[in-house]
Amino acid sequence: MGVETAGEQDMSVAERAIAEMLQWEGGYVVDHAGPTHRGITLRSLRGSMPDGTLEWDLDGDGDVDAADLLAMTHEQAVAWYKEHFWVRFGHHHLAEPGPRHERCAAYAFDCCVNMGQRQSGRILQRALVASGRRQGVFDLVVDGLVGPKTLTAYRAADARVLLTAQICERAAFYRLLVARVPAHEQYLKGWLNRTYGYALP
Repeated sequence: MGVETAGEQDMSVAERAIAEMLQWEGGYVVDHAGPTHRGITLRSLRGSMPDGTLEWDLDGDGDVDAADLLAMTHEQAVAWYKEHFWVRFGHHHLAEPGPRHERCAAYAFDCCVNMGQRQSGRILQRALVASGRRQGVFDLVVDGLVGPKTLTAYRAADARVLLTAQICERAAFYRLLVARVPAHEQYLKGWLNRTYGYALP
């Protein structure tokens, strides 16, 4: 049996995290975010292309529109998420400490897809502060920027305790959001199902 390289291991971790996330994302819909397929909005797809390119013009008609979004295969969606969420926002670094931290990395990734990079960073930082409070460690500024201090605290954290804290902080965020914006209550059950849907390591 061959030995996986670090890159191969990271890709397998990424692919598992993306596959798990995609279970929560629906098919093609048009909602408040516009045309969306597998959680990818048309706006995000267009924004991910370098200027002057038509990388995602899958039907070859000279533009990138809802038809191209609908034409994306599962494999193409996985590749898109890997490049534009997993790697771009540093989730590969969160998976580095080992198998137990892979669950925390996958959870942070799912948060990022669902609520954006900055808010998901705050969730992770609040979880680190909460999980390290008993030891008087992980005194972090909760700004959503996952930099060296956050990563140092993350690597030192007990992964099981941290994931529990991530789940609690995410649930609290959604409940507070609904309290502030009651119109969002229609989404709360789905948000919480997704929040509690990750198994502990």
